[in-house]
Amino acid sequence: MEKTNYKVREFRKEDLDPNLGFLETLSNLAEVGNLSLEKAEEVLEIINTQGSRIFVAVSDEGQIIGAVTLMLNKNFFEQVK
Repeated sequence: MEKTNYKVREFRKEDLDPNLGFLETLSNLAEVGNLSLEKAEEVLEIINTQGSRIFVAVSDEGQIIGAVTLMLNKNFFEQVK
């Protein structure tokens, strides 16, 4: 079995490049359709403004092989006061 080295880091706008495999990785979970670069940038901006963050696993070759979105629920923290 071949070992794949990867690192996990925060998603960057440049990762929307179709050659890096982000949308292909997402399509393994749900249908992505024909998402334009402009629309993908809009979605990313919305995610970031909500305080959420996307993290990706990137192989040594620079390909995105996994992704996770960390969503913060501010209402939960307000209730803890």
